[in-house]
Amino acid sequence: MRRMSIVSLAAALVAGLMLLPAGASARSKHKHKSCPTSARVDRNHDRIPDRWECRHNLSLKVKQTKLDPDRDGLNNQGEFQAGDDPHKADSDNDGVKDGNEHAGTIQSFVADAGSPNTGTLTIALDGGGTVTGKVTADTECKVKPATPTATASRDGEKGDNHGDNGNPTPNNSSDEHGDANQNDANENQNEADENQNEDHGCTAADLSQGRVVREAELKLTSAGAIFKEIKLG
Repeated sequence: MRRMSIVSLAAALVAGLMLLPAGASARSKHKHKSCPTSARVDRNHDRIPDRWECRHNLSLKVKQTKLDPDRDGLNNQGEFQAGDDPHKADSDNDGVKDGNEHAGTIQSFVADAGSPNTGTLTIALDGGGTVTGKVTADTECKVKPATPTATASRDGEKGDNHGDNGNPTPNNSSDEHGDANQNDANENQNEADENQNEDHGCTAADLSQGRVVREAELKLTSAGAIFKEIKLG
């Protein structure tokens, strides 16, 4: 008798499920309404159209500007401006995270207490939005060296190769070769000095507000985003 009652109960449950409206199961699969068609609609006032947020399954109630769901160092404002996918760290699949592909300028650098050369750096991206991360003692700054210009001494050397009457001074070929070799040696030394000074640990002076950032490489750790390398203009 117990077996018969269990079977009868199961049959009744199946029959009850079959009587449910067909739309009940459909609603469970499609929880989101259709996205707005107008790009002007921005109900949460975060300067990102609801249409874009809806298409990328972002909240239309919570402001999305500073959020970074894919943790690529580029917030949703920047993702929207750049046309990237906010849920994909490397939107174009080129091996470089979205936050590392956009140049900009330094918006602010807030130094840590007792350590003037480490702290929180915020970069305003050219495409819109910001990238924020920590600058540590291991962060490397690469500064583009200034373009060398001709010196007055070289102009003087050109004048020394001529006599008072404007004609070349005789028997000075050996001196010219010596000067050329010395100039090559000086240029090689200058180049070595520039290369040595080009890469160094970041300082607060490097990270001044408004300075151009050519490229910045972020590393995501359990402690948050950390700048591994910053290339400055």
